[in-house]
Amino acid sequence: MALRRSQSAVALDVGAAGVAMCRLARRGDRIALDGWNLLEDPLRDRPADPREDPIVRQRVARLVRQQRWQGCDAAVALKPPDVAFHFAAVPEAMESSPREQWLTMLRFEAARQMKAEPDELEVDFWRLPQAARGGVGVLIAAVRRETLDVWCGLLDEVGLIPARVDAAPCALVRAAQRGVTDAEPSALWGVLDIGMNSALLVLFKNQTCVFVRGLSVTGDSLTAGVQEALGVDFHTAETLKRTYRPPYRSDAGQRAEDVGGDVATAVAADVRSVVHGLVRTRVRVMASEIERAFGYIMENNPDAVPRTLWLSGGGSRLSGLAPMLHGLLGIGVELLDPCGDVAVGRGAAAPSESQRAKLALCIGAAMGDFI
Repeated sequence: MALRRSQSAVALDVGAAGVAMCRLARRGDRIALDGWNLLEDPLRDRPADPREDPIVRQRVARLVRQQRWQGCDAAVALKPPDVAFHFAAVPEAMESSPREQWLTMLRFEAARQMKAEPDELEVDFWRLPQAARGGVGVLIAAVRRETLDVWCGLLDEVGLIPARVDAAPCALVRAAQRGVTDAEPSALWGVLDIGMNSALLVLFKNQTCVFVRGLSVTGDSLTAGVQEALGVDFHTAETLKRTYRPPYRSDAGQRAEDVGGDVATAVAADVRSVVHGLVRTRVRVMASEIERAFGYIMENNPDAVPRTLWLSGGGSRLSGLAPMLHGLLGIGVELLDPCGDVAVGRGAAAPSESQRAKLALCIGAAMGDFI
């Protein structure tokens, strides 16, 4: 929707282990970050569905009150499984058909793939740059209406006005585009958003999302691996994961000292070795899945050239993750900075590098009201 110059956009990213919230506003010809907040509780027991968890609702309500955003229009970004993505080939004969006919046909296709009734779904779509056999390639985004009701109910409950529901991949592409300085049409970019219960890989080309896939390695799976390997409780395993630093060396032979936190000196060498072996194995699995995704898109786009993989979400802070992925994939791997040319408004503190990576999804969602 178009905003007047005095209006602003609030967006939320609600996850299992934390909540990110921001407000963007138009300041003349620029977009400004007028306010933001992060609230995390990664050491609590594994939570239930964040949409239903009362602790999550309390977190969101607290942030809204702290920022004095009650009554503001708000958008929420949905990740799989709340939103599903399906590839489809639309017959070329439908090229000139009205958008409503496309939506009707694609709703039936999404319903078939999701084993749902068409009237249970809301869908949207976008065309893909690569060709499809038998027609025009499109990517369908589908969400169940009952899911929309739950999220809109959460926003209403915490004092916000539900104005827009966004798909996380679209929001991540918007956020990542702020860092794209190479306008080469063949460039293929990636964003990996790592949370407690999900790791969402998004690839885009020419500002269009061309691939969405959930990876098997998540923040919670890493913690569970440490817990099982060492026979410790969840809180101890999470702490070991967050305080661990890998004995990793870069291509230049320098120790990777620029990522992560201090080494927990009390952790015995054998424990650290176990954690490192587990993390290294899981990151290799993650890299293999990412490599297959890039390869799949490159098969259908022979001119595509992989450029940079950006990391976002709370899991992006895993010590040594960026240099390990860089070494395994052979492409640039960086923390995602969604701010780019976004100014920091008066009264708002400038977020740190790791905070910007955690805010990437909600900032990208808020940008949907300005682009």
